[in-house]
Amino acid sequence: MDNKVWHDRLVSLEKNLNQILTEVHEVNHQLQEMMMEKAFISLENKKLKEKLLDYKQLYENKEISNKNKSSKSVAKGCLESLYNDGFHICNAFYGSSCLDNEECLLCLEMLDR
Repeated sequence: MDNKVWHDRLVSLEKNLNQILTEVHEVNHQLQEMMMEKAFISLENKKLKEKLLDYKQLYENKEISNKNKSSKSVAKGCLESLYNDGFHICNAFYGSSCLDNEECLLCLEMLDR
């Protein structure tokens, strides 16, 4: 083979390697984003589990002072507590954290029902 063929093959190989390197960088970036998202979701899940335990203990330890109290008002009280603790209670974002204690119109509508 002459030098031109070798040079062309080398240039082609270099282009392929650059493309592969670009793909590796993209996959690495996506993996880092997924790991950050997983960590955020795990933390949020842990907070929700703790809240659920708190509400379960509150429900189990709470003495029933008013037997006429409907289950709807108890459920509404739990939803109000969740919302006041910074979690969405609406169908669209249920369980996710309210960022910067922002008010959610969907959640407020749920509370007004």
